[in-house]
Amino acid sequence: MTRRRSSQAGLTLLEVMIALSILVMILFIVWGATDQVSRLSRKSETVEDLYRGVRLATNRMVRDVSQAYISQNEDTLTMEKRTFFVLEDKGDEDELRFTTTNHMRLYQDVNESDQTAVRYFIKPDPEKPEIKDLMRFESRRLDAKAIDRLPGETNVVLRDVVSFDVTAYDPRDKEWRPQWSTVAADGQPYRLPERVRIKLVIHDEYGKEQPIVTETFVYMQEALNLQAN
Repeated sequence: MTRRRSSQAGLTLLEVMIALSILVMILFIVWGATDQVSRLSRKSETVEDLYRGVRLATNRMVRDVSQAYISQNEDTLTMEKRTFFVLEDKGDEDELRFTTTNHMRLYQDVNESDQTAVRYFIKPDPEKPEIKDLMRFESRRLDAKAIDRLPGETNVVLRDVVSFDVTAYDPRDKEWRPQWSTVAADGQPYRLPERVRIKLVIHDEYGKEQPIVTETFVYMQEALNLQAN
């Protein structure tokens, strides 16, 4: 009498090996897809962080520059002025220093005004000297001293900047100027530019140079008379 193989019989070694091979292939495909999604997510976060930093930096500069001002009430006998707007053309590392009413008081009822002196400049990164950072210096005290002699705080605005180029629009001559000075006799005393254009060049997520250009109006272009009537 011939015995037939029961459907409840165990699997052969070959069948087990085939099943394991199929399982490994499925796991490998799932792992590859998950890893790719994870890498894309990390890259997306990196790109988002990069351009968020650029956006915050340009917004900060626009707010500062748009509220720039100078005063008519300066001591004519002093070499240094308490209020000023100076743009220096330094190739790929321009320097911009000015007085503005954009100081943000961090504490309620603190003895500070809205007036402040600000300086934007490029400096090598202390941890990675091969890259450059965009820096912002702020002094809450206005005094007839050079801005680098005023007390204040310096912070990094944006890391890994390739270049920082600023130009100022002169409405009288209808041209963009790479330099501007309200404190020099041969500059533009007692008046500010109509507009300021800021061009930052950064490294994008692929390491390529990417220009970012923004422009802002200066609301108070003429020197203010702050004396009480």
